[in-house]
Amino acid sequence: MVQTFDAIVVGGTLHPIGTPQLAENERLRVTVEPATAAEPAIEKTIPPGVDPLAGLACDTGISDLAENFDDYRFGRRQP
Repeated sequence: MVQTFDAIVVGGTLHPIGTPQLAENERLRVTVEPATAAEPAIEKTIPPGVDPLAGLACDTGISDLAENFDDYRFGRRQP
């Protein structure tokens, strides 16, 4: 089945706009072409459900970092 849908690039990752009918782990061939001026403009915002900071996540090993962030930040608490 051939589908055509709009997408947006966020942080180098292609995110479909809408909900295309794609099966998990399905191998696809993707052809990319810019949207023409005659097509409706794609809103240049981050689509819902896309976390632009997801690629920055790291494991600090500190289980209570969120609750005591300022204490760790200003050296009042050690990991």
